Amino acid sequence: MCLDTISKVSLFGLAFFMSACGGTEPSDTSMVSMIEPPAVLREAGKAHFNSRLADIAGLDPVKTGTVLIGDSITEAWMWQRKTKTYPFLRPVANHGVGWDVTEGAVARLPLVEPSNPDQIFIKIGTNDISLGVPLEEMALHFELLLSELTKLEPQAKLYVQSVLPREADKLDRIAEVNSMQAKLARAYNAEYIDLTSTFAQADGTLREELTGDGLHLNAAGYAVWGEALSPYVK
Repeated sequence: MCLDTISKVSLFGLAFFMSACGGTEPSDTSMVSMIEPPAVLREAGKAHFNSRLADIAGLDPVKTGTVLIGDSITEAWMWQRKTKTYPFLRPVANHGVGWDVTEGAVARLPLVEPSNPDQIFIKIGTNDISLGVPLEEMALHFELLLSELTKLEPQAKLYVQSVLPREADKLDRIAEVNSMQAKLARAYNAEYIDLTSTFAQADGTLREELTGDGLHLNAAGYAVWGEALSPYVK
């Protein structure tokens, strides 16, 4: 499918969801059945996508609080809520979905609609890299994510966080993705938070003491991340 066609399909689908789901209460999960997981996801990823969407649709809307949009690394903030280094002190709606890609973050934007956050933190893209999503397609979906969020939640300040370091063979691709996201963040007046120097060791990979698998963060990793975000969190 060419990029022009993808763009038209994405825009039409998103507009349809917004029209169909506008004004829906968070306890109404009818919109969940309308949102399909990205085709690029593996079966386990699709199953988790559907499961998490049901959870997210049932969240209470956050008023003048924070929405987190991302993948499993963002989702796992839920298990850090009682730690001293958890940076979010006001109400938080965690829209992290394990295995998810940028296209999926766009598809589930209607689930942000019931909220009225004044901060939205985005960190998405590492699974696109794992699954071989072309950079041009990632850029298309990432720009759509930012443009629609500025329309959907005009009162919210957007924060784009860089894709974290990971295995050595992924570092060149991560640099390309981060460059693309930083450029688009500037275009949409979002603040770009470059976490690379905080999380990278000398060879550019994720610091060993902050991870158990070279990709996901352990408790020490979340403590470092919380400290890095503390200047931006209200």
